[in-house]
Amino acid sequence: MFTISLPQTIKFGFGVAKEAGYEARRLGIRRALMVVGPRLAEEVKASLEAEGIEVRALTRVKIEPMMRL
Repeated sequence: MFTISLPQTIKFGFGVAKEAGYEARRLGIRRALMVVGPRLAEEVKASLEAEGIEVRALTRVKIEPMMRL
């Protein structure tokens, strides 16, 4: 089980990564640390940089393994 309590809206779906820059700028973000797998890294970084946001990226991440019950 997990719980997420955020005051913002969470978007998900095909192509939504292209909106990362717009959403970050809307929230007033000027610098971002992006921790994402290599598959999404280029698209998200490009979106952030297109909005003038300075980005540091960590892409050598591993997903959390599934727990077996």
